[in-house]
Amino acid sequence: MATIHRNIHQSNLVRELAQNKVDALELLREALSNAKDHDAENVWVKTVRGVAGQRDPDVFVLNDGEGMNDAQLSAFWGVSTSVKSGVSIGYKGHGTKLYFASRRLHVATRRGGADGWRWSSLDRPMESEADDVEELPLPPVGRLAEEIRAAGMWERGGVAIWIEGCAFSDATSRLLTRRAVESYCDWFTVIGDVRAGLFKRREEFHAAVAAKSEMYQALRINEVPLRPLTLHLSINGENGYRPLGLGVTKRDQELLGAWSDDRKAHSTRPGLLALGHRFSDHHESQAGARRVRDDLTSLCLLDPSSFGDDPDYAVVMRIEGHRRQRETYLEASWQGHTGEYNFDERFGLWLCRDFVPAMQQNEWLREAIDRAGQKKNRLGRYEIKTLRNWQVFVNHQNLTLTANRNSVSNLQEVKERVITLVAKRIEKVLDEDAFAEWLNNLQAAVARGQRDREVRQMGERVERVSKWFGGSEGVEPATLTKLDRIETDESLRLPTPTNEQELFHLYAVMSGAFRVPLRVLEYNTREGIDAVAQVLDEKLFSHGRTTARVEFKNEIMANRTVDHYFDAVDAFVCWKVGLVGALREGGDSTGQGTLRKRKPLTACGADTHEVEYTNAKGEKRVIPVLAIETLYGTKKK
Repeated sequence: MATIHRNIHQSNLVRELAQNKVDALELLREALSNAKDHDAENVWVKTVRGVAGQRDPDVFVLNDGEGMNDAQLSAFWGVSTSVKSGVSIGYKGHGTKLYFASRRLHVATRRGGADGWRWSSLDRPMESEADDVEELPLPPVGRLAEEIRAAGMWERGGVAIWIEGCAFSDATSRLLTRRAVESYCDWFTVIGDVRAGLFKRREEFHAAVAAKSEMYQALRINEVPLRPLTLHLSINGENGYRPLGLGVTKRDQELLGAWSDDRKAHSTRPGLLALGHRFSDHHESQAGARRVRDDLTSLCLLDPSSFGDDPDYAVVMRIEGHRRQRETYLEASWQGHTGEYNFDERFGLWLCRDFVPAMQQNEWLREAIDRAGQKKNRLGRYEIKTLRNWQVFVNHQNLTLTANRNSVSNLQEVKERVITLVAKRIEKVLDEDAFAEWLNNLQAAVARGQRDREVRQMGERVERVSKWFGGSEGVEPATLTKLDRIETDESLRLPTPTNEQELFHLYAVMSGAFRVPLRVLEYNTREGIDAVAQVLDEKLFSHGRTTARVEFKNEIMANRTVDHYFDAVDAFVCWKVGLVGALREGGDSTGQGTLRKRKPLTACGADTHEVEYTNAKGEKRVIPVLAIETLYGTKKK
């Protein structure tokens, strides 16, 4: 019987795995995960520019773990194999292939009790077809030996990797910038454990981990242990190593800059200090904040006691206001402030594996918010539009991560479960006083900002129109001589208005033949209120005015929104008025006025109704409503 030879090109697979990344910093993510899995307490990372004539930087990664045995070294140099056991990630050995995108790769290791360090290396490992890699005693002098001694590991043991000439296109920009390295490690590696978000104060989380308290035991450590790992960094040739967040310059210290109490309490344990993603300390919203950007809220929406309710999924959920974010994430990016990332890139909903963010799925959060809002009828449109305030992390150990761990292959299997979990939690927090207060304050601040913006826009339009009207520029439609005037007995029939555009057309035709109470000078539906008009009948208003901001509506009736803010409107023009009663403002505002009948004050008698409301200063204001239908004697149905 004939046989078929299996044609396997190992180098193609290695090349694919070595290049399968989004960010050069992913190789540090792999280094930290491997160090933690092998019981390391410290990791040293050094990046330096390439030697003369070489563009690609060198990267040194060392850890003081148990070191590698023969089987582990074979797996490291091999493909799609690993000897790890009892871990949820890393059993395929694909992550370390990121190191292979280099000019030359060196590995030195020493296990406890061994006489010295063992050393192996490979030129162009991504293209190499070699089946065997030679192993030698590590010489006591040389570049790798120097780095091991600098880390104080020469007499102890561990693992030292030298990636000589890292070939990633973004290696220089990412690996040679301390802020980029620190921010990435804080978010996407085992250092950035999201379980810190269950505690009201960051220092409480670290105290629980240090003491291994009862609260610490509730953090599902059976799934993923919480063990501090100190990351020592020497980036772009810095003199000596300094722990993450504790560099020399003020800029170096921005990552942990908001945590003065925590830094003081744990200054001698930099690994513990860096452990856990940097959530703001719990702070309940303050009533009266007039702008969204001034919101100092920071709410824990789950705590350790409710964290383990679901046997398969763990959810960390928080809300943070704009001002609180800017005071906490000092290395972030916002208007006028350069940084590594903006808040929309980091906030929202993240799927996690090992309590480390893996993939952002903000559309799932939008759907969860929508479901919760439909049930409770409490969420305004603002929260649907932006997710910047939301921090939601859903950990599931059965997520199947792709080779580069930047996405999840079994998304559809978990989608409905994740959305349902998050929606149910949002339903619950809607009944909590702190969250409800934050939501109300936020919506009020948004509405206030929109109102102020609309009033400001209309003020600018009125000013522009007033300046123009006082000048000589423009046209006079009533002074045309080249067109014959229509006879007074000629009729112009138009359809009864059924929408705002038809109403305005009718009003414009009327204005050319009759002295209407308000003559439109400028009409613009793209921003603010519809029109700026000249006041021809001064009796329309209780105090004299020459111009008015006019909003056109085909019908005005109670229990509907006018989609604008009363502060920006001087008069309404409609075809007809429906039911009288409460009349709501637009947007997310909860403000309302009262639509009611009034005795007409104008000569034509069209101002049959008015809207009375109280503004933010406590002043009562009346807005006349002109019902054009009444001028035609049309009977209401």
